[in-house]
Amino acid sequence: ISSSAIIKSALALGYTRTYYHLVQHESDLHIAQQARLLPPEITLEQFQGDIQDDQVRHIGTLGLSRLNMWAKVFLRRFQFYRINRQYGEYFARFYAPILFFLAILTVVLEAMQR
Repeated sequence: ISSSAIIKSALALGYTRTYYHLVQHESDLHIAQQARLLPPEITLEQFQGDIQDDQVRHIGTLGLSRLNMWAKVFLRRFQFYRINRQYGEYFARFYAPILFFLAILTVVLEAMQR
């Protein structure tokens, strides 16, 4: 087996893994069959039975960091989707509105006491 055949096989398995995560219900299967991504004769049970998540490689799926990189080129946006690597980054965007609300509440309650 040549190295290009191995790479093509790994890429096909990666795309199959992507389809496995996208096709979770019968309606998803019908949409994939109408778009000719999956053969029309396959059933949901056959599709989910043939593909096990732990058996399929991660090669061939686009990671979020790679999508963010290409979004700069093709979408002319800074990022496709914001990645928060730690909880602190996620909750930091809420600190200013919460502090502003608490400051207003403090001023209003102080004014009501006088």
